[in-house]
Amino acid sequence: MKSAVVVHAGRRDNYQVALALHEVGLLNMLVTELYFPGEKHLIESLFTLFKRKELLRLRYMEGLPSSHVSVSKRALLMSGVIKILKTATYYPSQGEMLGAKASRIAIKNNSPIISYSTYAKEALKNQQVTHRILFQHHPHPASVRKIFEEELALNPSSANSLQSEYELSLSDGEMEDFMKEPFLANNWMAASSFTAKTLIEHGIPASGIHVVPYGVNTHDFKPKEKYNKNGKLKVIFVGSFNQRKGLSYLLEAIRRIGTKEIELILVGRGIMDKALLTSYSDILQDIRINVSHQKLLSSLYEADVFVLPSIAEGFAQVLLEAMSCGLPIITTENTAGPDIITNGKEGFIVPIRDVAALVQKLSLFIANPNLIENMGREASTKAAYFTWERFRAGIVEAYKKIVQ
Repeated sequence: MKSAVVVHAGRRDNYQVALALHEVGLLNMLVTELYFPGEKHLIESLFTLFKRKELLRLRYMEGLPSSHVSVSKRALLMSGVIKILKTATYYPSQGEMLGAKASRIAIKNNSPIISYSTYAKEALKNQQVTHRILFQHHPHPASVRKIFEEELALNPSSANSLQSEYELSLSDGEMEDFMKEPFLANNWMAASSFTAKTLIEHGIPASGIHVVPYGVNTHDFKPKEKYNKNGKLKVIFVGSFNQRKGLSYLLEAIRRIGTKEIELILVGRGIMDKALLTSYSDILQDIRINVSHQKLLSSLYEADVFVLPSIAEGFAQVLLEAMSCGLPIITTENTAGPDIITNGKEGFIVPIRDVAALVQKLSLFIANPNLIENMGREASTKAAYFTWERFRAGIVEAYKKIVQ
């Protein structure tokens, strides 16, 4: 069976797709913008010295040798520019550089290509490549743009955060490229059924899409030992403080229930909509920003229920992390929730923008404290099923079906 070329920038999914193929001898090359082979203890020492999880975007991954990594120097230069300017969230030039390099390697070696979305314009355009596989790591931007435009009409106060999202900032030409991108492929992969649904909405056949949910490191996110059954219900939200995450709907639900019965812990990273937070200042007491991994863990263990009411989410890794810690989940149908939980067993799936549904589910936990532990234990058991090993096996299985 032919080995594949994988292309993406950054530490996408911690290189799990490339690693999956490498483990079974089916990786020809990973094309990326920067990769640093070296001794693990040396890299960890540098990280510790500078107190950074990433140092100048140098990356090391045990198990993937440098002989299977090809770095685009031009894309590396672009990464430096991006890091300095920080003026946009989508950089087509970098994707074109990486995609073109991946295409050349695939043609030379007669290899299939697995291109992450945003790199496919160049990576998959050459029909000489027989197997052209698109890994759609975000929902289709046209579907997301539609959702965001609806949100702007329904909730104008969300404009500050929504207009900074790349799906709304894309030019007409960039959106046209995204609309063409899936049709350059002849097979598709996605981490959630919601992402797959957005591809289907734009004409991709469901029969050609392979959904492989991501995994979680259960060694880093272990089940909590004790559950608090007294006092206020502690609800935790982890993510960007913006309307993409449906934050206003959660805040409105908390306001309706009242802070006498419920306590909200907001753990933030990334975009922050200050206007949105200000409008709910009367209920906000515990806001934690850019916390360490250990502080994130302690925050999850402190909480009773995890809520992520996103209006458009490709997967949301934090769902599995919270589940693995033993928290029941409340999330929407526009996330990976339907792929990783059974509604009513490990948590609840609610419609997007449904404040009443959030109030109803949170009130259920308030009235039935024992439900928190029962569903939390179910959640941690379910999360243990979604390992990264399982994800890699799923990628290999899908690849073999495509390339056979």
